[in-house]
Amino acid sequence: MRGIDLGNINAVHKLVKMFSGETVKQKIVSKSGNKDAQKVKKEYFFDNIISGIKSENTQSIATINEEVLGVEKNNQRSLDRFFSSKLATSMKDAGVKMIDTGVGTNPDRYHFRLSDVEQYVS
Repeated sequence: MRGIDLGNINAVHKLVKMFSGETVKQKIVSKSGNKDAQKVKKEYFFDNIISGIKSENTQSIATINEEVLGVEKNNQRSLDRFFSSKLATSMKDAGVKMIDTGVGTNPDRYHFRLSDVEQYVS
């Protein structure tokens, strides 16, 4: 079943069809599914945002992108890149809240507690 490991669903369906004689329904996965997940995470973080910087150490999304995700700091899409990441998924699922410092521009303006970032980096 090497096709499954590689994500080649068509090859798997063809093998099943050849050996069973049955018609296999294909589940079509669109690339927009990733955009939907990104949108859900982005809405979650902005709906649950905390204003002002806390006394705890924080880290901006720009720094997280650069140091953890390997995204260029000046990348225009760096907010979207963060919201597309596994890290953002883990943080959302755990109920972590984003902090709006009100200072700077995107993505330097938005921060997370450093302890939260470190906990969910895998």
